[in-house]
Amino acid sequence: MGSFNPQKMRFPADYSPLIALSLWQAI
Repeated sequence: MGSFNPQKMRFPADYSPLIALSLWQAI
């Protein structure tokens, strides 16, 4: 999951920013 790039990925409107932030911090 090291290649995970939140800036590159585009989350759908249904995706909560908090969830994306949690995933980014979990790395």
